[in-house]
Amino acid sequence: MVDAADCTTGIFVPKAGCKRHLLVVPTLDTVQDGMVRVAVLNIEGRREKLPARAALGTWVPT
Repeated sequence: MVDAADCTTGIFVPKAGCKRHLLVVPTLDTVQDGMVRVAVLNIEGRREKLPARAALGTWVPT
């Protein structure tokens, strides 16, 4: 969930994390229903839970 109005465009900037096998990339997206989509690539292939939303990164409206 992001604190922005629908149809707002912005950039998601990921934080450096301790789970190096989960690659989270900076993403440019538009808010829809209070949410944005962020791609996460698991390079080890095993199942993994994502960290808390606050630990993933920051949303910056443009």
